[in-house]
Amino acid sequence: MLLLVLADEETGGDIGAKYLVEHHPERFADVEYAIGEFGGFPLRIDGTEFYPIQVAEKRVCWLEATVTGRGGHASRPQCDGAMNTLGKLLTRLTEQRLPVHITPPARKFIEALAAEANSQRAEQLRGLLDPDRTDDILDELGPISERLDPMLHNTVSPTVVNGGGKVNVHPAEVDLRLDARLLPGVTPDAFLEEVWEVIGELEGVEFEVTRFDGGESASIDMGLFDLLSESLRTNHPAAIPVPFLLTGATDGRFFEQ
Repeated sequence: MLLLVLADEETGGDIGAKYLVEHHPERFADVEYAIGEFGGFPLRIDGTEFYPIQVAEKRVCWLEATVTGRGGHASRPQCDGAMNTLGKLLTRLTEQRLPVHITPPARKFIEALAAEANSQRAEQLRGLLDPDRTDDILDELGPISERLDPMLHNTVSPTVVNGGGKVNVHPAEVDLRLDARLLPGVTPDAFLEEVWEVIGELEGVEFEVTRFDGGESASIDMGLFDLLSESLRTNHPAAIPVPFLLTGATDGRFFEQ
């Protein structure tokens, strides 16, 4: 058994988990499972208390968008400059969902919720697994949809904008940084195709993937799930353990490799 105490998960894991996996892979040659930070806490949904056990997580994918346009003096207003294009880009990215994906871990989680729900709610939850109905049902579900939505879509969130140097000058270039989270099995190239489909034709926009952590497999290993479930029930007999797809990221994405 190996105990790893690492300090930089929130800043990317580059000198912690990622470093260990890349520079000392031999230390993990005989390791079958890794137990990490996420799971085993009460998650109350519709009055029922579930205990998630993380079996998969989304992949970190950071992007930088460069938006260009003609510069000029701000005393002459522009309706086609870089700032105008940036506004359209932000609006389209934040007002539309990317396409639906039903991954194995998301399916297991939703089916587990449905098994404990009343008949009406169970029908809604199982309807999420029909891609033609997913988004409409998410819009009807209420607060629970905030947890389920990112399990069923790749997501991209604009977070940092840099551009312009003087208040009286139209910038000719604006840089936008975006935090994307990709579902298991989705590659950055496939994700960018989805992004372009949503934003449509926007001249002067280029994307660069600046970071992508994780493999491409969508399969999950449930080999330790029963043991962890038994441990939960030993301490809390009424616990309802459920397999969980984490929509954030942990050091587990490196140990998976």
